[in-house]
Amino acid sequence: MRQNLPYQLLTIFVLATCPVQADKITLKDGKVIEGEVISETDTEYVVSVAYSKSIRTRKTFKKSEIADIQKEAPDLKPYKALKDVLPTPDRLSVVGYEQLIESRVKPFLKSFPNSKYTLEVKKTLATLESELARAKAGDVKLDGEWIDAAEWNANALELDAQVLVKRMKALAGRKSYRSALLIYDKINTEFNSADAANDASQAALQFLPKYSAQIKKLEAEAPAKLEKRDKALKAMTARDSSRMKKAYDEIEAKHQAALAKAKESRTKWLPVSEFDSRTLQTLARNIDAEINNIQRGGIKTSNQTSTSAVYRNAWEAAGKGNTNEVKRLQSTLRSRKVDNKYLQLISEHLDANPAKEEDPGPSLEEQRAAEAAKAKEAKAKAAAERKAAEEEKRARRLRERAEQEGANDSDEKEESESSFLPILIAVILLTLLIAFLVMKRKQSEE
Repeated sequence: MRQNLPYQLLTIFVLATCPVQADKITLKDGKVIEGEVISETDTEYVVSVAYSKSIRTRKTFKKSEIADIQKEAPDLKPYKALKDVLPTPDRLSVVGYEQLIESRVKPFLKSFPNSKYTLEVKKTLATLESELARAKAGDVKLDGEWIDAAEWNANALELDAQVLVKRMKALAGRKSYRSALLIYDKINTEFNSADAANDASQAALQFLPKYSAQIKKLEAEAPAKLEKRDKALKAMTARDSSRMKKAYDEIEAKHQAALAKAKESRTKWLPVSEFDSRTLQTLARNIDAEINNIQRGGIKTSNQTSTSAVYRNAWEAAGKGNTNEVKRLQSTLRSRKVDNKYLQLISEHLDANPAKEEDPGPSLEEQRAAEAAKAKEAKAKAAAERKAAEEEKRARRLRERAEQEGANDSDEKEESESSFLPILIAVILLTLLIAFLVMKRKQSEE
């Protein structure tokens, strides 16, 4: 019975976990093992099974005790591994795209050219290559939307902070709380007065209590788990016990190395081991302290202009070639410990938009020549005005003379008309008299 304990433990763990490979082995006694058949002889199968989430071990089964083996299609596991390729994360680098293409997608197409998943994987490859081209052009992806390089650079500091906040929230949503908090620290260090910093604090306040509860539960369970692990090792055969102890020692060595790295970087978000109750206790205290810090501080407010706004102002000044203003704003950004890459972006923008050279103005000789020309022009204008005045005066005199002569002619005409009238009357009277006398004579002759 004692010798069957390792087998029973393996069966329990296998049924409770989801191994990477899903070959299904059904024993004649009805038990089902899920693992990966890694080798086979005429009489036996060697199967890799999961002892825990992080430990796999090998178990040998005689063919005579196996009722059925259902092997997973060889292309299914590699295909499932590509499920997380799309959508790509925000601001994935050119190198990141190239690694996805060369180390994950293309190897599948090369290994399984006739797979039923080939068409879908080719579409994934086309999407990655299209996005890679945009990334090489300097464009950046945010929330599934692409922003061209110029627009991004104009708001780089705030947009980079937003990317980190979104990444932090995504990790917290997947319950990867430590990874989320490491990004939270980065935001507080590099973007402490950016507009997105407040959002980061409020997001952290949402998941920190959950993380605290998780760590405290692990801390309470750690002694019992350690005792159970030791008992299981003692119950195993010497061969299995040696193999399992070696695996546990390797995990512990990695945990201690991670702890040393965390202490070196001075982060309070220590790596977790389900057997390390002391570290779990310290981590729980750190989490609760951060919750209190955020609650006491509330939303960060300040009378000073946000770092994001200072960066944008510096970018606009650089676009106008305003060197002095750029230097002043860059000094403000340095005092706030902004990463040098943002200062470099502004400097490059300034270099691309040099200030226009000021016009030195005319020389002394040119000024004197201009003054002489101006004086000559004024003199000519005065002479023209005098001449025009004289012409006007002459024309006025001519008009007055003409008007006077016209008046004299009118008087003479009136005088001649008045002297001619009596003569006319006399002529008419004389004519009438002559006519009367002629008529009288004719009458007397008759």
